[in-house]
Formats: sequence, C-alpha cells, structure tokens
Amino acid sequence: SGKMGYISLSARFDKPAEKSSVNFDSAKVNDPAQKINIGEVLSLVVKDSIVYFVSTKALFSYNTVTDGLSYVNLSKLGLKNVLKVFLVGKKVILGDNNSGLYEYMDGKIAELPGAQFFKGKRCLMILPYDDKHALVATYTDGLFLYNYVSGEVSADFVDPALQKTLCESRIYSGTILPSA
Repeated sequence: SGKMGYISLSARFDKPAEKSSVNFDSAKVNDPAQKINIGEVLSLVVKDSIVYFVSTKALFSYNTVTDGLSYVNLSKLGLKNVLKVFLVGKKVILGDNNSGLYEYMDGKIAELPGAQFFKGKRCLMILPYDDKHALVATYTDGLFLYNYVSGEVSADFVDPALQKTLCESRIYSGTILPSA
C-alpha cells in the first residue's frame, strides 16, 4: 500500500496473546505454550522475508510470511556480548565483542574463518566489499578488509594516517551509498 509502518516484535512475543487463535496477533512458535522473552532489540537485518534480530538474550529469526519465530540462545554457546547482526551478501554475520565473528545459517551458528582476529574488538559495522570480502569497522581498532572465505584480514589497504584518524574517531556505524 506504500504506507510506512512498524511492528513491535517485543510486544508480540514477550506476552502471551490475549486474543483468540484466529487473530494473527501472536506468532506461531514450535511449542505454543512456550513464552519467548525477547528483551531489548539491539540490531536487525532483513534477508528476503526473514527478519534477523539480536537482543541481549538471543538471535531471533522472524519469518514474515509464516509469522513464525525461532531463536538461538547465544549465551548457551558462550557468546555473551553479541551487539550486532550484519547482512553481507547472503551471509548473516554476528559480531561478538569477546570472541569474534560468526555466521548464522540454517538454525546453526558457526565461527567464520579467521574470525579470532576480531576477538576483543568491537565490530560495529560490516559491509560487503566484493564477493568474498567485507569491510569491518571496529570501534577503536580501525577499518579492516576481511576475506570471509579464507579468513585473511588486512589493515594495510587504508592509508596509515587515515587508519589512525579512524581509530581516534571511534567508528560507530556505516552504510552503503548508491552509486550515481
């Protein structure tokens, strides 16, 4: 319809639905008796008809077509400081400030090759660069070119003076601009 709107996923899932099952005011979950506590949503991306979002508790996958919600409890996997979820090409990537970069695929989370390099770094922006590279911006450590296929990481593709400025400026976010 061309109108902008939003949905409060937290309100939809944190409380059991008070309306009848014929209303689509609550999401379908595998176990209807299960109460899902989302908490504060920190970051989200959309891939096709799926909304992936990270909260302080888990990574959630919300299917807008089926109105279904699934999630992965990140703390049970030892990931206790995931603040961001990124979409790089077809990859859904999580940045854990303590242990590095991970990919979410088919309901599972796996460490990406070379992701240990980013251990202890606050990855606040990851943008696609080409078919196997991404730009990774960290809060205080600068900008890196990351090959998510081989795991190679390079910081020397940026002029050292610019890299120093980026480190001092504390990169917080970034975006892809459409080319003219």
